Order: sequence, then C-alpha cells, then structure tokens
Amino acid sequence: FLLKWAEAHQDFEGALAIKLKQACQQIDFLRITEYCIEHQQWDHARRWLTKAKTFKQERNGWHPVLELERLEQAILLHDGNVVQALTLQWDIFTRSALLADYQRLLKLEQQAGARPAYAGQARAFLQEQMQKSGNALFKLRYSNNLLEICLYENDLASALAVVQHYQVDPGL
Repeated sequence: FLLKWAEAHQDFEGALAIKLKQACQQIDFLRITEYCIEHQQWDHARRWLTKAKTFKQERNGWHPVLELERLEQAILLHDGNVVQALTLQWDIFTRSALLADYQRLLKLEQQAGARPAYAGQARAFLQEQMQKSGNALFKLRYSNNLLEICLYENDLASALAVVQHYQVDPGL
C-alpha cells in the first residue's frame, strides 16, 4: 500500500526507501537500479548497480549478467561513454545472440562513429558457435539467430545458404 501511494504521489525518495527495505537479492537491486534510471536518478542508479554487482551470480534460469550489463550500459550512455557502451554491447550480444542485441550493436556502432565491423563479426561469431557447439539445441539457436540477422539485413542469399546448410526452426 505504501509503495503504491508513494509512486502515485511521485515520491521517488519514499518509494525508493520502501523498495530498499524489501531488497535482499540481486534481482531486487537490479529492479531498484531500473527504477532509478526510469526516474533519471543517475547517482542512485550507480549506487544500487554497484550493490547488485556484489551478489554472487547464480544459475537460476534468468540472465542476471545480461541484465546487469544492460543497466550498466544505460549509465555509460547517460555519461556519454558511447565507445565503452559499444564494447559492452558486443559482450551482451555474444551471450544473448538476439536480433535485438544485434540491432542495438549496430546502432551504437553508428553513434560511436566507428567503422562498421560488428555486422560481419556477429555473423562470424554465430557461425563459429554453430560449429563449436556439440549441443543440437544450441546449434539450432545460433542458426536461427543467424537466419534472423540475414533476413533483417535483407541478405536473402545468405539467408538461403543458412537454410540449406543448417537446421533452422520451420517457423522462421
């Protein structure tokens, strides 16, 4: 009740205090960091992201490292550190291999004024992962992601090559 009241009355400090009283796990501090970023409270965001980093990473089905890095990236971008954010985005992409992270990578590359290189590196990374992986599900995941990137780039010849040489999800 108090949290809803504080948020309804745009009482950032009050809502933050309530959230902090309830926080006991890394995910709680990540959510608090998000809350601070949403409210443009960058000093608070830095503080609670630092606290979130102190927790041991546990394998529990979600990706706290990616979440943590995405929040860190938001802070870097706010501070004008586009090149550092770009480097961090590459790390994020190599863990997630998601089209959205690929698109973000290209956007940051353009913002940084860097010579376009990540598109080719991303494709090479996915192909390498497909060849290295002994797990059929991971191979399928990487081939699907590569196909999505080829289609996003409107590179139909490469998309056809992926479909011809690798197993992909029929829904794509």
